Amino acid sequence: MSNVLATRFRILCVGVDIRLLTTRQALLVSQGYDCLIATPADIGEKLSPGRFNLVILSMMISEEDKGHIRTKAPAGTRVVTLTSLVMPKELLRIVAEALS
Repeated sequence: MSNVLATRFRILCVGVDIRLLTTRQALLVSQGYDCLIATPADIGEKLSPGRFNLVILSMMISEEDKGHIRTKAPAGTRVVTLTSLVMPKELLRIVAEALS
């Protein structure tokens, strides 16, 4: 995906490890995505209708929080839950698939 096409997509990465979230954000921004990060505690203020095309949930979030976030995601927002720690190329592949 070219950087020009990626800029139209807004992504929210949710997790508990701020360093990991910051790294994911930097990777996605470097590829032209508009990316924000959040913890489960501050997700409510970030999720609003039409704001994000994709929400990525870290595997480290509790099942309860994952369920809460999925129900809060506005209609039309894709939600991807990571099931393992992913390397950068794999994350980019997952994002590209989710947004295609």
